[in-house]
Amino acid sequence: MVYLHRMFIRVIIIFSGASHIFYGITALIHPFFIDEYARYGFSDQRIAIGIIQSILGLTLLLGLSFNKVKVFASICLSVMMAGAFGTRVFIGDSIIQSIPSVAYFLINLTILGYALNNRK
Repeated sequence: MVYLHRMFIRVIIIFSGASHIFYGITALIHPFFIDEYARYGFSDQRIAIGIIQSILGLTLLLGLSFNKVKVFASICLSVMMAGAFGTRVFIGDSIIQSIPSVAYFLINLTILGYALNNRK
């Protein structure tokens, strides 16, 4: 059972890290996301947000080997996703449009909880 739990955590770390890397890169180059950041009111911050999100995704993957790095990355990504949800609410997006930010917030909180409970 413990093995399955660890494997599940590893899978969600890889999923979350890879997703944040991908999303961060697409925020830099894809026209849809360029328009979305304008809609959010973050046109001027889009490049910084995309780079930071990609770096934190990579950092989360490094956390597979280094628990303190995992704690740091999961905290930062949780804060980013809470901010993303707040932005969605502020601009009047629907619940459906807001689900990804909530889901990633919960995923990163799960990773954080695991990392804090398994400190070495």
